[in-house]
Amino acid sequence: MQNGETIVTTYYTQRHPEKSVLHKVITKNMNTVFLKMEEKGRYLPKYVREEFESFIDCGIFAKGFLRLSCESCHRDKLVAFSCKRRGLCPSCGGRRMSDAAAHLVDNVFPIVPVRQWVLSFPYNLRYLFSYNKKALTKALEVVMRVINRFYINRGKLRGETKNRTGSVTLIQRFGGSLNLNVHFHILSIDGVFDEEGMFKDALAPSNDEIVSLVSKIKQRVFRAMERGGWIDHYQVNEEDELGLEYPGLAESYSSSILRKNNQGKRVECLGKRGESRWVPFAGDLCSYVDGFSLHAKVRINAIDRKGLEHLCCSSGNCESSLENG
Repeated sequence: MQNGETIVTTYYTQRHPEKSVLHKVITKNMNTVFLKMEEKGRYLPKYVREEFESFIDCGIFAKGFLRLSCESCHRDKLVAFSCKRRGLCPSCGGRRMSDAAAHLVDNVFPIVPVRQWVLSFPYNLRYLFSYNKKALTKALEVVMRVINRFYINRGKLRGETKNRTGSVTLIQRFGGSLNLNVHFHILSIDGVFDEEGMFKDALAPSNDEIVSLVSKIKQRVFRAMERGGWIDHYQVNEEDELGLEYPGLAESYSSSILRKNNQGKRVECLGKRGESRWVPFAGDLCSYVDGFSLHAKVRINAIDRKGLEHLCCSSGNCESSLENG
C-alpha cells in the first residue's frame, strides 16, 4: 500500500520447455521421422519442418535471449527468444490466443450482444480446407453472406431498411480429441446498426430457422466448391494438390479426419454417412444435415466483456477474419 493505492507486483516465472514431455518426444524422434519418410520418397512441406525446428529452440537460452533491466530497482532479467509460431508451441500459441482475445474485446467489438455460430463441415470438405486456402476463403464468404443476410432480414422485420452488421470469424483446425477438423467459430454482433449508427437488437433464431440456414449453407458451399473446380459430385477431385505433392502429409491428414488410415486417398464419404448413429438432427438452436453442423445457442450479453473475452479465448489459437455485412 502506497499513498492509499494498492501496488500489484507481478513476477516473471522462467519456463523450462526442455523438461516438458512434448519437447522431449519431438527432440528425440523428429529427425528419425523425417529421415524415414525421405527414404520412402515422402517429403513434408518446408513450413512443417520449420515449425518443429523452431519449437525445439523456443525458450532455450542457448539459442538467444534478451537482457531486460529496470531503471528503478536496477534488477536484470533474462528472457529467452520465443518461436512465435502458430501450430505446435503451447506457450506461443497461448500467448497469441490471449493477446488476440484482449484486442478483440478492447478494440473491435462494440458494447453490444454477441452470438457465436459454430459451423462444422463434412469429412471431404475438412480434407479440402486443410490445405486449400482459396477454397476455405470462398466457403467463408458464402457462409458469411448467409448469416449476414439473416441479420439484415431481421432488421427489415423491424422496419430498418438500411442496416449493417458485423462479425469476426475464428478458424479452428482441430476437434475435441485434437483430430483435424477445420471449422468456423463466427462471433456475430447479435443485431444490426441503422443509418444513424444506433444498434437494434435481433430476435433469437428459432430451431426451424437454424435448419433452414444450415441447409442453405450446405447447398451454396457445395455449389461454390464445384464452380471453383475443387470438388466433383460432392467429392474431392481425384488428383488433389496435397496428395500429388505430399502424399505422406495427405495420408496423415485423412487419417486424422477419418480416424483410420486410408493411405492418402481422397476422402470418399459425405459427412458421417454410413455411420447409422449420425442422423439429421435439429433442436436447441443446433442442426446437423449431411455433415454440416450449425450451433447458435451461445450468446454473450452486451455488458459481459469478461464473458466475451473468455469466448474469444475458448475459440482457440486460430486464424481470424473480420467481416462486415
